[in-house]
Amino acid sequence: MSRPDLHERHRAFRETMAAVERAKEAQRPQVDFDPGETLATFARGPLERLRLARKSYQQRPYIDLRVEWRTPTDETWKPSRKGLTLKRGELAGLAQALLDADGGDQ
Repeated sequence: MSRPDLHERHRAFRETMAAVERAKEAQRPQVDFDPGETLATFARGPLERLRLARKSYQQRPYIDLRVEWRTPTDETWKPSRKGLTLKRGELAGLAQALLDADGGDQ
């Protein structure tokens, strides 16, 4: 097989794979990101913060504590995968456990 034929087959393969990926993307359900209601933010440096938010998913309420980040050139905060999502019923137990971990009400 000559080199031009090999290049042409490689180009055709890449185009086919790109078309397959576009078709897969079109079939994926589109999920809108709901940032929820911000309850508090805690700075962890100029490019990172913790954000506590009240959210809902499929009409169920949740509390979300998540690390958010940004780049020095972009002022938009982006959620990371680092975080915790709690059902509202779990919040009281977690709050008490955090108080106990910190030495209680002193």
